[in-house]
Amino acid sequence: MSVISSHVFFYLKKPTECHALSLEEWAKLILVLRETKLLASFGFRAEHQGCFSSFPKYAQKHIKSAMVYADRQKQQIKYEAIKLEETFGAQSIPFCLMKGAAYVVKNERCSEGRLVSDIDVLVRKEDLIASERALKLAMWQTKKLDDYDEKYYREWAHELPPFFHPLRGTVLDVHHNLFMAISDKAPNIDEFLEHSEKVSENGSVFNSPEMIMHSCIHLFANEDMCSASRDLFDLFLLTNELDEKQWLRLIELANITGFTLELYCLLTCLVKYFDVELVGAAFYFVSECKHKNRYRFWSVVYARAVLPIHPLVTKPADDVARFVVFCRGHLLKMPLSLLIKHLAVKSYVGLYKGIAGKFSMDS
Repeated sequence: MSVISSHVFFYLKKPTECHALSLEEWAKLILVLRETKLLASFGFRAEHQGCFSSFPKYAQKHIKSAMVYADRQKQQIKYEAIKLEETFGAQSIPFCLMKGAAYVVKNERCSEGRLVSDIDVLVRKEDLIASERALKLAMWQTKKLDDYDEKYYREWAHELPPFFHPLRGTVLDVHHNLFMAISDKAPNIDEFLEHSEKVSENGSVFNSPEMIMHSCIHLFANEDMCSASRDLFDLFLLTNELDEKQWLRLIELANITGFTLELYCLLTCLVKYFDVELVGAAFYFVSECKHKNRYRFWSVVYARAVLPIHPLVTKPADDVARFVVFCRGHLLKMPLSLLIKHLAVKSYVGLYKGIAGKFSMDS
C-alpha cells in the first residue's frame, strides 16, 4: 500500500497495520508524519498498541528521537504553566490554558507526543491591561510593531501581540476570546469559562466539550491549515472520550456559538478518516445537517483541506481546497470592506519593505 494522505490517518489510528509497509514506504510515512508534527504521537500510539518493537530499526530510531523531543517539550509546558501561575497569581488574575498546553496540564491522551509552537492562554477582556503589565514584569516581551499592526491587535483581534521570553525562548499568545473580536462570530466567552476546571489557584482549563468546541473553531474557522492534520488527530482522541451527556453539551455549544457548520465538518472528517461510528446525539446532529447543501459543500472542501501537507502526498485538489478555506477564513474574521482595506495595507507594507528593506518603516 502506498503512503497517501488518507492512509496517514489510517496508520495513526492503527499503527499495527504498518507491518505491511516496505522500507521505502516507511521512509515516506516518517517524512510526512514529521512534517505534520505527528511522528511522536504516532510513536506513543504504537507503544500503546504494543507494536512499536516490531517496527524496522530504521523507523524506531527516527520515531524514538521525536518522542524524546516531545517529552522534553511536555516538561517545558508544565514548567511554563507553573511560571504563569506565579506571574498571574501575583496579581490575582484568573487565566485559562488552552489547546496544547491544556492537553498537557489535563493529561489528555492527545498530549502524548503533541508538539506546540506556542502556549495559548485566555484571560477576561477586563484583565488584559493587568495581564500585560504582569507579563512584562516577569520579563516577557513583544516584538516592536508598526502602528497599523498595533491597531489590528488592540481593536480588532481576539488576542494581544505575541509575547516571547528572552531566556526560555517560549512564545505566549494571550487571548480574550476564541475568535476575532471585529467579526460577528466571536462567542460569549462566559459560555466557556463557566464550564472550566481548576488546575491551580488561578489557572483553569476548559471542560471537555468546551475544549473540543474551541479546537473545532480553531481548525474549521481558520484560514491557516498548516497544522490541520495534527489538530484533527487531537480531536479524534478527545471526542473518543466523550459520554452522551458531553456530546449533548458539545452540540448545544455549537448551536449557541453559531459554529454548527464547523462541528459538522469535524464529525464528517472523523467518520471519513478515522472510521468513527457516530451514535446518539452526534448521529442525529449529522443526520439533520447533511441535508443542507452548504454543509455538504464545505464538508467536502474541508475533507481535502485537513489532509497532510507534504510534496509526497499533496494533490492539486488539496491545494485548491486550502485556498478556498483560506478565503473563507479571512471572510469570517472581518467584514468584507475592512478585509479589503486590511489586505491592501498589508500588501503595500510587504511590497514596500521588500523593495526598501524591512527596517525602512521603523521610526
